[in-house]
Amino acid sequence: MDLSHAQSLAIDKNIKAAIKKIYSFQTPTGGFGYWPGSKTVSDWGTNYAGHFLIEAKNRAYVLPSGLIDKWIRYQQRTANAWQRPDSKVSAPDIIQAYRLYTLALAGKPAIGAMNRLRSYADLSTIARWRLASAYALIQQHDIARKLAFRQDTKVSDDHDAHYNTFGSKSRDQAMILEALVELDVNDDLKRQYIESISKQLNSSKWFSTQETAYMLLAISKYLSTSKRSTNFSFDLNIDDAKEVYMDQNTIFNQDFSMQTKKRCRLKNTGSSTIYVNLIRSGIPIETKENAVQNNLNMTIRYQDLNNRDLNIKQLKQGTDFKAIVTIKNPGLLGAYYHLALSQIFPGGWEIHNERLQAGYTVRSDIDYQDIRDDRVLTYFGLQPKEQKEFVVNLHAAYPGVYYLPACHVEAMYDHDIRALQPGTWVRVTPVTK
Repeated sequence: MDLSHAQSLAIDKNIKAAIKKIYSFQTPTGGFGYWPGSKTVSDWGTNYAGHFLIEAKNRAYVLPSGLIDKWIRYQQRTANAWQRPDSKVSAPDIIQAYRLYTLALAGKPAIGAMNRLRSYADLSTIARWRLASAYALIQQHDIARKLAFRQDTKVSDDHDAHYNTFGSKSRDQAMILEALVELDVNDDLKRQYIESISKQLNSSKWFSTQETAYMLLAISKYLSTSKRSTNFSFDLNIDDAKEVYMDQNTIFNQDFSMQTKKRCRLKNTGSSTIYVNLIRSGIPIETKENAVQNNLNMTIRYQDLNNRDLNIKQLKQGTDFKAIVTIKNPGLLGAYYHLALSQIFPGGWEIHNERLQAGYTVRSDIDYQDIRDDRVLTYFGLQPKEQKEFVVNLHAAYPGVYYLPACHVEAMYDHDIRALQPGTWVRVTPVTK
């Protein structure tokens, strides 16, 4: 089924917001930093953001003036100056292959750099497929097919093989599927990949934003080129009432209250496969999390301004205090990068934003920190056995009973590295006169 009007509007709004956000990541050189306002270019981030912008531009989205032109010039300079490093981990060949792909997608291929890269006999599997996609985009299909099928489609699930590219085996499979679509070859292999990726997305497995983005992109490109019937029909029955005939020309919407149980039965009466989506919305109930310490140690304590431990379950209105989170890398999996600490505070507490005070300096041992009205999001890394302490100054402002959500820290691209402290109810008592 096609997207509903409301879904299309929501997607359109999110794409426009993302374009606006990406603009704040561009450095003076034209590349993109990993964090807003960063002066250091992220090679993979530059490829990733540029890829998104080109796809958006090709779909008639308006981009800020000069944004793409500066990015193209940066990509061209970097692509032409690139030399293969000694360490494939610190700067793997997939970064250069992806860079060349984005230039081809933008209609500005760096053919000389593409030819130099394909001269390497030991390119990684995923770099070879991404480079093949670049040649396919510029209509050099013979070269593209020779590149793609010089080796098999096995991709690595080794963590080090994806260092600095935020990748995984699932991400690489999606890239290969995208290449197969662009090369228009091997329908059987395409079907195998589409079935594998679809099963993964429908499972309860955790995926990073990068994995999800590439898998959805590959599926959308496959569906846009595959021969599918646009005609379908089915019978719908609700609570054993009279069956209703539905087809592609029928608009149907049914809201169900949580107060009543409804039983729906659908029977496919057409020749096309039908996919059913159940969309639920409402106010979330209190969550019942369990404490987690998975390859990462985290402790939380609360103190008053005299460094005395404090019971936060009941605070007097007007109390100034601080939340102290200590996080340690136990050293089991080496260094950790791109850790994200999320602290969300109750509505009755206020955050003292120290950035608004004169003389404030940004900590040099964190990557980025986002301080909002109700939360503090901190991004950082930890070397083996290293620990860091994060302090947030708070104020018990409004009387009432509030829920303090769970505090959690996790590796943004590895779900096996995380820690969580469950939430709890807290009370702010009014000052008695």
